[in-house]
Amino acid sequence: MGNYKKIALLVLLQLGCQKEEPVQNLSPLLNFSEPQKVTMLGYDGVIMEPFITRDDSRLFFNNSNSAVNTELHWAAKVDDTTFDYQGVLANVNTNALEGVATMDENNNFYFVSTRSYDKDLSTIYKGVYQSGMVSGVSLVEGISKQEPGQVNFDVEVSNDGNYLYVVDGTYDSSGGPYTANFVVVEKNGSTFSRSTISDEVLQHINTNNLEYAAGIAADGLELYFTRITAPISANSLARIYYSVRSSVNVPFPMPQLLEVANGFVEGPTVSGDGQRIYYHKREDDTFTLYMVSKQ
Repeated sequence: MGNYKKIALLVLLQLGCQKEEPVQNLSPLLNFSEPQKVTMLGYDGVIMEPFITRDDSRLFFNNSNSAVNTELHWAAKVDDTTFDYQGVLANVNTNALEGVATMDENNNFYFVSTRSYDKDLSTIYKGVYQSGMVSGVSLVEGISKQEPGQVNFDVEVSNDGNYLYVVDGTYDSSGGPYTANFVVVEKNGSTFSRSTISDEVLQHINTNNLEYAAGIAADGLELYFTRITAPISANSLARIYYSVRSSVNVPFPMPQLLEVANGFVEGPTVSGDGQRIYYHKREDDTFTLYMVSKQ
């Protein structure tokens, strides 16, 4: 019996020396209101890829991203659920696709355009926004992987302008995207380059599914994005997720589902005070604008 006691004691000692399993790095759970449909005065077309400026005064968006000439539009805020349509943005649209607007605190304006992809395999452009127009439009170099079929089809700029959250998507002649993940692009002086912190910051965000359409809170602590299970099919459902971190110096934790935003929903954008999330939702054969607020 003595030997059994010794063996039992050794087992207990070994168990006591083992490290506890780490607690899952999961984002805090936030509470949101039920979705409210947003009214766009003077406009009855498709609203996709919204971006609300961080002073909460304007909303940029694009019309349908398929079967038409996709252009960038803007509207002035009336209240949290009402905007006054102002028209297309001047000096930015072409016969190619233009969409996915975003802007930093200094009015540096970024967007996606396919105008030169056949020549340079690049799609991210920038300019300076003022009073309904964008000036000095030029290509942002240092982002594209320079591989045919790889397309950066989304972009979001941090409020301070130092980081772009872009998406690497895989396409072919039949369509796509077949893969989609975020990458962080960092500003160095007047140029951009893919950041070495990208894999660490996004380690809990990127998966084998499709992640795209980032919305970054002004303080850089909250990330909202869209995820679709891969491979995409006719029954695929786009949902919005969010991740809240404690500091800009740590990775985003594993995200939570924004459950109240039901249906096929995409393109979240965060109000300047961080209290409201706007996004587009598919309804029948169109896309409309919705909003949820924090409780």
